[in-house]
Amino acid sequence: MRTREEILRELEEKRKELRAKKRELDLFELNPEDYKEEFKELLDECYGKIKIMGVSFWASDILEKLDHTAFREGLLEFVDKINLKSVPGYAELEEEVENTRAGIEELELELEALENK
Repeated sequence: MRTREEILRELEEKRKELRAKKRELDLFELNPEDYKEEFKELLDECYGKIKIMGVSFWASDILEKLDHTAFREGLLEFVDKINLKSVPGYAELEEEVENTRAGIEELELELEALENK
C-alpha cells in the first residue's frame, strides 16, 4: 500500500500532465496546406472543368492561379469547418486527456480510502 505522500505526489504530477494536455488541445491547429488537395477536389466537383477555345482547365487551378487570395480565403474557410474530433491527432489527444482525468479520479479515490481508514 502506498503512503499518503506518494499518492499526493502522483496526483500532482497527473494534474500537471492534465493541464499540459488541455493546453495542447486548446492550441491544436490544422495546417491548411494539409487540406489543399481536398479543397481543390471540392472546387472541381462543384465547378468542374472550364473550356476555353477547346482547352479545358480545372476550376481549382484557375482560381488558385488567377486569384490566389480568394483561393486561400476559401481554403481557410474550408479548414475552419473541419470537425476537429474527426482529425486523428486531435482525437488521440482528447483520449489522452480523458485517460489522465480517469487516472486522477482513481488517485483521489485511493487517497480518500486511505484517509478514511
